[in-house]
Amino acid sequence: MEKIKKITVLIYPDGKIVENNNEEKIKVNLTTSNQDKPTSISHTEIINQLRLVAKEEHSDKGHFSFLPKGALIHDLIGEWLENMAVNYFDAMSVKTPTIYKWGDDATHKQMEIFDKELYKVIGSKSDRLFILRPNSDIGLFKTLEKEVISTKILPLRFYERALCFRLGQSGSLSGIKRARSFSLIDIHSFCANIKQGKSEYEESLEKQLQIIKKLGLKSELIIKTNEKFFNKEKKFIINLVKKNNKTTIVEIYKNQTQYWSIKHIITVSGEHRLFHSQLDSNNGELHHLSHTSQRGKRNNFVIVHNSLAAIERWITIFLNEALLKTTPALPLWLAPIQIRIIPVNKHHLEFAYSLAKKVEEEKIRVDIDDTKNTINRRIMRAEKEWIPYIIVIGKREVDNKRSLLNVRIRGEGRIDMSLDDIINEIQKLTQAMPFKKLPGLLLSKKIFF
Repeated sequence: MEKIKKITVLIYPDGKIVENNNEEKIKVNLTTSNQDKPTSISHTEIINQLRLVAKEEHSDKGHFSFLPKGALIHDLIGEWLENMAVNYFDAMSVKTPTIYKWGDDATHKQMEIFDKELYKVIGSKSDRLFILRPNSDIGLFKTLEKEVISTKILPLRFYERALCFRLGQSGSLSGIKRARSFSLIDIHSFCANIKQGKSEYEESLEKQLQIIKKLGLKSELIIKTNEKFFNKEKKFIINLVKKNNKTTIVEIYKNQTQYWSIKHIITVSGEHRLFHSQLDSNNGELHHLSHTSQRGKRNNFVIVHNSLAAIERWITIFLNEALLKTTPALPLWLAPIQIRIIPVNKHHLEFAYSLAKKVEEEKIRVDIDDTKNTINRRIMRAEKEWIPYIIVIGKREVDNKRSLLNVRIRGEGRIDMSLDDIINEIQKLTQAMPFKKLPGLLLSKKIFF
C-alpha cells in the first residue's frame, strides 16, 4: 500500500499561510491555551459513581447497558440533538435498517474504509453474509437510489439517529467514549453542484461554531483536504478559517484517495472529537444518487456530511466539562434528579411529599430521601449524586408552613428560598431544553444498581 503523503500548514485569520511539517509541535502550541483545570478522574469513574452505565458481560466487549439515570441522560441528549437537526439545520428525519447485505460493489467501496471494523453476521441462510452498519450513510443512500429528485428543491437535508457498530481493536476502546456500538446523529445535505455544496459546507461550519460558543466550550478546528482541492479552492479554505477566527491547522494530502474533497474536525476540551463535516463529490456517482433538471438532465449530487457526534460522546464531554468546575455538576437540564427533598424524620414526610408533588407538576425531576440514615449521611449522598438543589424539611418548616425553605445549591452553598423561587429558577435555567420524567418519588422504593 502506498504511504499517504501530506504536508501541514497553518492558516491565520488574516489569510496568511505558513508551511510547517512538525504537526505535533503545532498541536501543542494551539491547544495548550485551551486547557483548564487538569483532572485525573476519568469519565468511566464518574459514570460508575453516578450509576449511569454498566458493563454487559453477556455481550461483546465495548457494549454497555444504560441504567435508568444514564438512559435518561442519553434520551435527553438525543432529543436535544434531533431538535438541533430539525430546527437549526432544517433537516428531515429518516429511519433505515441496521443490517445490510454484504455483496454489491457500491456497499463494498463505501465501507472499505471500515473493513477491519465491520461486524459481519450470518443471515437466515448460512451462505448469506450481512454487515451491521458502521454509520448512517449506507441506509440513506440506498433509500434515495430509487427516488427522482428535482434540482429546484435542493439542497435537500436529512438526518438520522442511527445505532451504529464498529468492531474496534480492544486496545482502542475507552468506555462509552470509544465503544463498539453507539448512537450517531448525522445530517446529509444533497446539493446540486460543487458551488451549492461549498455554500452548504460553509454554513454548516458556521452553525457548528455557534453551537460550541453557546455551550461555552473551547474548541480547535482541523481541516483536511487534498492538494488539488487546496490549490483550486484556497480562497474558500481561508474563508473557513476566518469563520473560526483562530489560527487553524490544515493537512494537505498529496495522494489522498478518500471520497471527500475537504473535511474538518472540531475537537473540544483538548481531546474530544465532536463535530465533523465532509464535502463529498464521489458518493453521488458511486450510489447512483442524482437530481433532474427542468430539461430532464440528470446530475450526480454533491453531498455534505455533517456529524453532530455520537450521543455517548456528548455524555463524556458534558462529564468532562463538569469535572473542570470547582464543584462538579452536570448542566441542570441533564441532572437526573434536579431537587432532592430530605425530611428530618417521618413526621415531616407528608409535608415533604406535598412539596414534591407540586414540583413534579412543574416538570422538574424531584425525589424524597425517606431512608433511615442520618441527615448528614443523606445530604452527603445527595452531594455524591451531584444533586443541584437539596431541600431539608424540619419541624420549623412543617409547623409554620414556612414560605422560605432551607436550600443547598450545588457549588453555591446554603440559602433560604421559597419553593416558587426555586421552581422559577430551575425553569429559567432549563428553558427550551428537553425534559423527561424519572419516575419514583421515594428513595426507599427505588432500585439502586
